[in-house]
Amino acid sequence: MSIEKIDSDVKATVSGSGSETLTSSERSSQVVHLLYSTQFTHKSSAIAKARWIYAKILFQRTCLIVAAIFAIFSIYWGALWRLPARSLEGWIVDFDGGQIGQFVAQRLSNDITSAHIVNWHVQQAQEFPDGLKSLVAALLDEKCWVAIAINLNATRGLNERLTGTNPSVFNASTAITAYGLEARNENAFTYLRKITSLLDQITHDFAVKLWVDAIQSNGSIAAVPPEILTRPIYFTLENLRPFDAPVATAVTFIGLIYLLILSFMVLAYTTLTSAFKLPFDRHFGRGGFVLFWMLSWFGMTAAGLALEAMMTLLTIKYIQVFMILWVIGNVSVCLWPIDALPYIYNYGHAAPFYQISRGVRSILFGTKNELGQNFGILSVWIVVSCISLPLIQWYRRRGEIAAWKATLTKSV
Repeated sequence: MSIEKIDSDVKATVSGSGSETLTSSERSSQVVHLLYSTQFTHKSSAIAKARWIYAKILFQRTCLIVAAIFAIFSIYWGALWRLPARSLEGWIVDFDGGQIGQFVAQRLSNDITSAHIVNWHVQQAQEFPDGLKSLVAALLDEKCWVAIAINLNATRGLNERLTGTNPSVFNASTAITAYGLEARNENAFTYLRKITSLLDQITHDFAVKLWVDAIQSNGSIAAVPPEILTRPIYFTLENLRPFDAPVATAVTFIGLIYLLILSFMVLAYTTLTSAFKLPFDRHFGRGGFVLFWMLSWFGMTAAGLALEAMMTLLTIKYIQVFMILWVIGNVSVCLWPIDALPYIYNYGHAAPFYQISRGVRSILFGTKNELGQNFGILSVWIVVSCISLPLIQWYRRRGEIAAWKATLTKSV
């Protein structure tokens, strides 16, 4: 039943019943009776038409949401479906140059069990003039994801221990050092830790080889300490940037969604984060909190203005589809390294959430400082939105004026 029909019925009923003799409560009762006099299953033509419109809208929106689920949610599901989809860069550096270095480097580079996790490359020791210091600097500069160093004089130290020349110097666990950066991506680090099983196997195989060589050469092993016989070499895992503030997950992943929802409430967002003792002053002093606030503001503005522009273009009818796409597309590249995802996810290098996540890790944990790039990309998003928003508003306004003029023409 249309609003016009109800309005006319109300006026007719009230005027035909002697409205001058009715009290206000009696008049209201009659109006309410007319407004609620029909049900969804009523057989009148007006209700039948309303039912058809309702069913049509419900069907269309249901189909739209289902299509959005399959088309958009697949982006996030796809990012987690097969991990890692691409192996991460790993370096092997033989600073030893002896028997241990050759054995470990060859076994690592030829290993196929970890090939889906790490793509090993042997780097020449001459490329690192300051030894381990240069290798650590390259890892902190994110030239690779993991590095294995066979340390200088490892073979010499083991031989001296075996022959008794200098038995107190050599420590088996100093022969090999594995380096990683947990704070670069804590999820990837859990995968990279699996190489410790490979190193366990390699050091065990070297012990077996040492036994076999000693037996074949009729050498005496009676004077060799048992710990050297069982494990002549071992490794040490060095986590150069530990992810030692678990609450940081809130601001590097799921909290980014909250930042988009709570647009223009950034100061409260950053203050709440500070209340949970995130180490903002660890690498940038007192300016760390200000940097985090600025990064959050730029990120919120970049993501929020893009959503605002698309809301003007798509209107309230379809903006929910874009918002789902915007959120899913952003978070899908923040959970795991883009280097480990299928190539299609390389778009994430320009995604606002990814830039915020990278910047936060640099502020909190001292990972590679790319804050200039982070702020720069977010600024580009803001500028593009500031230009496109008025253009979209002009386009939509022109359409509304054209429709209004067409209505006037028809009425004339």
